[in-house]
This record gives sequence, structure tokens and C-alpha cells, in this order.
Amino acid sequence: MGFYGSLAVPEILQLELLAIFNGLSLAWDKGFRIVECFSDTQDALSLVFPGPSPRHSIAPLMWDINDLLECPWMVDLKHTLRDENACADFLTKLGAHQEGPLISVMAPPKGLGTLLLADSMGVSFVRP
Repeated sequence: MGFYGSLAVPEILQLELLAIFNGLSLAWDKGFRIVECFSDTQDALSLVFPGPSPRHSIAPLMWDINDLLECPWMVDLKHTLRDENACADFLTKLGAHQEGPLISVMAPPKGLGTLLLADSMGVSFVRP
């Protein structure tokens, strides 16, 4: 399962937090109770823990993420290198060419299957 889409959000950090929120929401709604969530943006992860400042401009989004993390499940948020995040990068690029809301997919879009196989085997791609 996954999702992609185009959002009119000016800040990369806010986009990364939205991706974390939407991914966790999807996992929770579909009944997954042991989840690893990877982000290649360390700044996003550092804002989630130990909790957002009420003065931060995107505090409500961070509170929503924290609310999800308090649900009865096991979630491990981890930092990953961008080169090891090829599947998310693929979906990001796919979403950038689309207009409208997020699209949830039950099967990998064309071109993602090979990247998922490589990911499951621990292969990472070096970007030029």
C-alpha cells in the first residue's frame, strides 16, 4: 500500500511531516500495528520528538503525528539516507506530476515494483 499526490505546501519540512502523518494514518487505518516509518529528513524527525513547541508554525501537524504515535501500536520512526529511500522518492516524483488530492494505491504503480524488490533485498541506489 502507499500514496502519492501533489500538495500546495511551500515548505519541504512541512511536506515531509505530511508524508509521515499520511503514512502513519494509512497504516493505522489498515490495521497495521507494528510499523517502521523511514524519513530522509532528520529535521522532521527531530521536530516530532520530544514534542512540538506550541509556537512552531506547523505545531498542529506535529500534534496530529504525536496523537497517532500515542495509539496502541508499535511505531519506530527512523532516519534513512536519501539514497536508501528510492521507493518514497519514486512516489514523490509521481505525485509531483499530478493535480489533486492524495491517491492511495493498493498495488505498486508501474515502475515501482523493481524498486520495492531492490529495497527488500537491501539494495540502495547512488544518485549522480
